[in-house]
Order: sequence, then C-alpha cells, then structure tokens
Amino acid sequence: MSGILVSYDSMIKDIEYYREIGEKYRLERSGNSLAFFINGVKYYTSTVNTSKGGLALPSKQLFFIQKVKHHIMKNDLVNKIKKNYRKASNIGYVSVTDDCVEGEVFEKPYSIDIKQAYWETAYKAGWINKEIYLQGLSIDKRIRLAALGTFAKRVYHYEFNGKGEETMVGIAEPKYPHVFFNQANTIYKVMEDCRGIVGTDFLFYWTDGVYVKNLDAAKKVEQVLRECGYEYKTERLHRIIRDYNGFQTIEKRKTSDGNTETKTKSYKYNFS
Repeated sequence: MSGILVSYDSMIKDIEYYREIGEKYRLERSGNSLAFFINGVKYYTSTVNTSKGGLALPSKQLFFIQKVKHHIMKNDLVNKIKKNYRKASNIGYVSVTDDCVEGEVFEKPYSIDIKQAYWETAYKAGWINKEIYLQGLSIDKRIRLAALGTFAKRVYHYEFNGKGEETMVGIAEPKYPHVFFNQANTIYKVMEDCRGIVGTDFLFYWTDGVYVKNLDAAKKVEQVLRECGYEYKTERLHRIIRDYNGFQTIEKRKTSDGNTETKTKSYKYNFS
C-alpha cells in the first residue's frame, strides 16, 4: 500500500474532521513520519516537510524517502548487508576530553566536519546505488537522514473507533534498524580514530564533527578522514568555551559589507 502524499497541516485537519464526525480511522506514527488510514486509503506525511523559514520542501524530496526504502527492500539489502555492531546502545555520538574544566577557553580551535557523513557511508557500504547517491546530494540533508533513519524507528499504532479519543493499540519494533545504525557505528569508529590520533589536543566530537585545539591537530584529523575516503570541511573558529553542560563555539566572519559577523553555537550535554 504505497499511499498518497499530503502536507502535514492538511492531514491534521483531516484527522480532526473525521474525529469530529465520528468516522473510524487508524494512524501509524514513526519518528518524523505519520500515516493515516481512512476508508481503505492510506495518506502519509512527514514533519520534516518544512524547511528553515517555514517554507515547504518540494514533494519530490519526501518521495525520495520512499524511493530509498523501496531500493533497499527490493534488493534485499537488509539481509545481504549484516550488522556491524553488537548493540545500538554501544554506539557513541558525543565524546569530550577529560582534561577540560568549566570556563576554560581555547583561543585557536578548529572544527572538522565530514560532508554528508551518513549518506556517504551508506553509499560506501552498498545500501544505495550511484544514481540514488547523486540524487541525494541535491536533497535536503534532513530528508537524506530520514531515508535511512526510518528503518530504525518504532511504529506506534493508534485507532479511533468513532467515539472518545484515539487509543494506542500497539508498538512495532523496527525490523531492520541496522540500515541506520551501521552508518552510525562506522562514523563512531572514525570519530574515535580522530580522537585517538590527536591525543591531548582533542576537545570533543559531536556526531560527525571533531573539535580540536589547534591547526596541527586539525591536520591529523584531516589525514584520518582522507584515509577513510571522506570529504570534509575544516574551519578556524574564533574560540571554544567549556560550559558546565557542554561547549560553546564562537565564529567571526567578514560580511560582504566589510563588517564582522559573530556566530555562537551551543552544544549542550551533561559530560559529568
């Protein structure tokens, strides 16, 4: 049952309408996805269908999630490609140096981010073919991530019997979570390699980005990423400050009118 793609706002209005008139329906919620079944018809939508500024993403981008899923299932890749991890809970996404205290300031730090980390990893591992890979590079990064992440989400089933409120009738565990977690584990291992090679110059990593104290450390991280076949973006930051529950990065850039723009970003996490 492929279903009909609709906007999120439209689906919510339809759900409210059928509830008001007492029409039976059922829902499936999974991560950013929502499927609505009414009178034998399936409608689906996603909460990632709005971009920055509230503008709707093109429908073809949401269809892309289904295209990736169809390719993976049609080619039985969920069985042909095995898990590369023991437990998903063992996969790390954030790590910080132990030699760092609240209020400490680093004046010459660098960030090194892998470009399209999970998407690139999925391509290298054979989850997607070249045509899908190249198409994905022109798709919003949230859609690329959702195309893989949908395999790792629980599905919550709800029913409305025509009276009262919706009732949750069951939870389905994901059948093939390794479609997503294989990529996460690969990037985790790369991040750990980067951490190991820079030693005491390491500050923290956050999913697929490494933050280090100086240029020499940044060069070492770049070498690791090149050896792993990843493209990356390296930036010289103005400073990094260790907060009580994470880090704060500060960038200063020249604007087209000659002024200086300051950009601050917080990475909140309890590292205690």
